[in-house]
Amino acid sequence: LYDGPEQREALARLSRVRIDYLAPESQPGAVAPKALLLAGWLASRLGWRIVSEPAQTNESAQLFSFEQDGRAITVELAACEHESVAPGGIARVELVAESEPRRSFVAMHAEHGRDLKMQQATGAEDAQTTRVVTFADKSPAELLVAELEILSHDRLYEDAVFKVAEMLGSK
Repeated sequence: LYDGPEQREALARLSRVRIDYLAPESQPGAVAPKALLLAGWLASRLGWRIVSEPAQTNESAQLFSFEQDGRAITVELAACEHESVAPGGIARVELVAESEPRRSFVAMHAEHGRDLKMQQATGAEDAQTTRVVTFADKSPAELLVAELEILSHDRLYEDAVFKVAEMLGSK
């Protein structure tokens, strides 16, 4: 999504992030850990600071408040249903930069198959670009083997986990 400098510039102006996930089978009312880690990764990489007020919950989502240089950022984690996403998985991610020029980026699983559909909308007229990328999911066993082959600290993962701990501590 962020191949060009115009798109990367929008990251510094994000005001809202929405992550739609499928609840884990073992805990139907819980937020999927993958959704929390993605939110924590974004917050840690983009230098967001959690606002000390408690996270809010509405009937369909958990809301977390962050700030960066006086700019408020809301992260919404919402449970959903999606036929081609396994329980605990992420179905859709939307990033929105409200300030001018307005930009929004959406990455989602295509309705059928294993494709990832990415859309970018720009400006008030919402001129839209769509790109479809095929990807292969790895099994939990394959992911575990890959992680066990890493013989050092994964600083990015650690930063994301620490940010999630801050988020959950704000509740």
